[in-house]
Amino acid sequence: MVDDCDDMNASINPDQIEIMYNGIDDDCNPETLDDDLDQDGFDLVDDCDDNNHTVYPDAPELCDEIDNNCNEAIDEGLPTLTYYLDNDNDGYGDDSSAIERCAPPDGYIETGNDCDDSNPSINPDAIDIPNNGIDEDCDGEDLISAVNDIAFSDLKLYPNPFNDVFTIEQNENRKLQVEIMDITGRRIYSGVLTSRTNQVALGELKSGVYILQIADGDKVAYFKVVKE
Repeated sequence: MVDDCDDMNASINPDQIEIMYNGIDDDCNPETLDDDLDQDGFDLVDDCDDNNHTVYPDAPELCDEIDNNCNEAIDEGLPTLTYYLDNDNDGYGDDSSAIERCAPPDGYIETGNDCDDSNPSINPDAIDIPNNGIDEDCDGEDLISAVNDIAFSDLKLYPNPFNDVFTIEQNENRKLQVEIMDITGRRIYSGVLTSRTNQVALGELKSGVYILQIADGDKVAYFKVVKE
């Protein structure tokens, strides 16, 4: 037989019907949930969030940006990593945005070192275009090449931007090796030019910025081309 848990109150005894959400053990049975909206074993008085069954005093802390154990701290004691905000979605984040978290918030990644997080064509994996004043590969300097001005000074590339076809002209009938890469360095076109006027058809490419590499033996030049 269950004893009376409050013999000073006639409305509290083992025969009493439990009145929910009043903060009192009316039927003297601690297993009868009272004021426990989320059914986690803690009532409104002790539970700091009685609408979430993962939140109660001494609950295991989860990586959910919530104070699970009601100690007024969030995600404490969990292993963390450094994450960086990647605004331009190029796979590299801005070092100045570094945060320590047990899981990355939306838009954050584990890799930093992006020197311009507003431009997806600028990151440590990008190809640095010589002589354009831009540090595309984030190595701290723009690639300087005199080859563009001397060995390839006769080249003409037009139109740029282009729709489906652009033309490369040279004054001599040199054999030029041509490659086109996207901003990640992936090769998407390769060919050889031997005429003074050469057309390159790239109608299947998506709109965007691409890198044109032209080689004449050991001399190499890079150009930026834009597909509309």
